[in-house]
Order: sequence, then structure tokens, then C-alpha cells
Amino acid sequence: MKTKNNNFNIAIIGAGFSGSTLAIQLKKTAATNIRIALINDSLQINRGLAYSTTEPYHLLNVPAGKMSAFEDNADDFVSWLKEYKHCHVSEENISEQFFPRKLYGTYLESRFTQTINDKQMPAHIECITAQATQLDKQNNQYYITLNNTETIIADKLVLAIGNPKPMNVLKNHGLEQHKNYLIDPWGFNQIKAIPARAPIVIIGTGLTAIDILLSLENQKHQGKIYLLSRHSLLPKAHESYTPLPAQILSAHFKTPKHALMYIRHKIKSENLNWRAVIDSLRPITQDIWLQWNSDDRIKFMRHLKSFWEVHRHRIAPQVNSTLQAMLASGQVQVLNAKLSTITEDTNSFKLALTQKHDKSSFFIDSEYIINSTGPNYLSLYDTELFQSLIEQNFITWDPLKLGFAVDSEFQFLSTNDKASKNLFAAGPLCKALLWEITAVPDIRTQIKKLAKILLS
Repeated sequence: MKTKNNNFNIAIIGAGFSGSTLAIQLKKTAATNIRIALINDSLQINRGLAYSTTEPYHLLNVPAGKMSAFEDNADDFVSWLKEYKHCHVSEENISEQFFPRKLYGTYLESRFTQTINDKQMPAHIECITAQATQLDKQNNQYYITLNNTETIIADKLVLAIGNPKPMNVLKNHGLEQHKNYLIDPWGFNQIKAIPARAPIVIIGTGLTAIDILLSLENQKHQGKIYLLSRHSLLPKAHESYTPLPAQILSAHFKTPKHALMYIRHKIKSENLNWRAVIDSLRPITQDIWLQWNSDDRIKFMRHLKSFWEVHRHRIAPQVNSTLQAMLASGQVQVLNAKLSTITEDTNSFKLALTQKHDKSSFFIDSEYIINSTGPNYLSLYDTELFQSLIEQNFITWDPLKLGFAVDSEFQFLSTNDKASKNLFAAGPLCKALLWEITAVPDIRTQIKKLAKILLS
């Protein structure tokens, strides 16, 4: 009987976009027969949170022409769309269209299957369905304990878990277990179960909140919907513009204040579409962040972060049309306020809110509350794996608590700023280092660099 080989050159925990495209990149570029373990806690490889939705109205926030999964093949997604027999679209301006996220998940699955089955490439990928619960290091190798009692041994380990759960906003109010509080904004089956006339409060106004509104609109929800946010900013919409040449790093961006002044001046003095200016910064956004000191980053987070995100991470025009119609009808109302107190009975909540500008208070009633505050890395404290990593001082938080501290080669840092050798981060876990590392164009660039480091 053949003994199972649990020794790998590289192990990757997480098989969403970051983990699966890293596995593909490694297999494509490895010159020798290395073994790669791709560990995921579900059978759903490639899709992750972003592309696991099954709803056709949940669209990509980036046009198809910019959504290739691979840095060295910019037209790969568009090429796949033209070949995919179930994709009935006009080839005219296909690169400018916004496709369903579930279709993008199918694209990733197709490319992954194609790569994993290619026998001409010497590297081998083994997919392991299990949850990693414990990590130890012995003799310069990582021992990964899985919840199926197996142990995987790897020379190099990559954490590619994607975006964690949002902060539990009702925890301090003692209501986190209430049956009408949806802590998971991606639990679309729970959203479908909400009665059609029930008033709803969605905490947050970002991209996930827009997804929730689309779901409610599709199921013909008739009740009042409140979007609660201290900034009350909604994502802006994509529209056509004449592209500008890519910006270069200069003194214009040496501090957040200088950057803001430059962007405003360029838009006004040259009468430009602000989208063209923002997008011209894409190639240097990470470099701008890297050159700012800690005080600069704190100022940006405090004063400009929310404004940057709604202009940078935009929604498809057809999604914006639905959003504006819901706002115009009065069914959806954006509240620029902070939650002060909340009381509840069996089926409803009464929320006391404080308005941001005049500090006045008012009350609203709601039958359901949906938490849509965005990823929060502190929630990883609740997982066995990250508790294990923190206890052994393999990882530590960055000073702003944006995520974890990593070095320039994407290795995690311990509390004494010493690199945890051969323990790497991929994708959104590198947010503290790179800031912009949630969209496909940014992640694929990092994945190519990381694959090169891992194989060196």
C-alpha cells in the first residue's frame, strides 16, 4: 500500500483568488517538480468570498479588460469570454463591459483546472479540503495541523485567506445573538428570508452594502431600508473617459495633503474627468503609500480614507442606476449618523442615532439589522490558526491595525520586527504594507512577485 506523502515544498492556506492564482503562477513558472499544497476549508476552489455569489446582478466593479488574473497576459479574461460557450455577449466593446462575478469565478475555475491538469509542467498541485487549525515550526519546516487530524509539512508557507469577517458592531450592545441581526453580510440566503415589508438597517455604505441593496431590490423588497454611516458616502459610478498617461512618483505626493492638492488642481486646471486622474495613479498608489511615514498614514486614514475609497472603488453603471432609483423613490435613505444605543424586543429594534454635524439625536425602528462594515482583521483573533500564530510570535499587527506587519518580500514580521522566515502573506493580508491590495489588478501584480520570491 502506497504511503501518502504529506511533505510539500510550498503550502498555501486559502484558495480564493490570491491562493489559487498563486498556485497557478507557481506551477507555470517552476522549473523543477516541486510539490504545492493548496489548503482550503471548503470544496469551492478559486471563487473565494468575492466570486461565490450565484446572483447574476452582482457584477464586477472593474470592466472586463482590466480583470485578467495574470500580470503577464492582460487580455486573458476577455479572451476566455470570447471562447466560453455559455457567455452570450456581443464582442463589441467587450473589454469595457461589467460581467457577473459568478461568471468570473467560472473563469478562475477554468484556468485553474487547465493548469492543474497540464502534465507538461513539472510542478504538482494537490488540493486539500480541510481547515488549518494549528501551526508549528520544527527544523526550519512548518507543521500545519488540519481539522481532519492530518499534518501537512512544508518548507515554505503562504497565508492567502482573503478578507476576514467584519467587526461585530452589536457586540457592545449585547445583541450579537439576536435572530434578526445578520452579522454576515454575504449570507444572501438569510437576506432572501427577510419578509418583504420589514424595515431594515444596513450598517455601512460600501460595496457590500450595495450588493445587499441589489439582492433586496431583486426580491422586490417593499420595506424601508436605511443605510447608516458616519460619512454617508456611497461608491461612485464608472463612466467613460479619455485615459491619461500613468503618473510617476514625485514631490506632488510626498504627503496626503500634497497629493490631495495636486489631484484637485489637475482636475480643475485641465478640466479633466476625475476618474481619469484617479486611475492614472493606479501604477504608483502603493509607492505613494510606502513613502508616507506613520503620521502621514494616520492623517490619511482619519481624513481622506473614506473619500478615496468611494472614488477609487467604483460600481458598474447599471448597478448605479438601480441604486439611484431606490434612493429617488425614497425606499432607501442614507443616514449620516452614529449608533448610540439600541433596544430590542422579540422581533424588532429601536435605534438611537446621533447626527454627525449637529450632534442631535433621533430614533428609528427596524425589524432587521445587517452588518456591512467591511473586513476587520481583528476578527482573526477568533480563529484557532491565527491564535496559534500570535501566541508563537510568528506574526504581529501593523501599528495602524490595518492588518499584519510584513516585510518587503511579504514575510510576516514578529513583535521585534524580525521576519518569520519562509512564512508569507498573499493578497489582502498585505494591506498594511501596500494599502491598495484588494482589487484583481493589484493582487495579480503581488502574486507574480511573490511566486518569484518563493521559487528563488
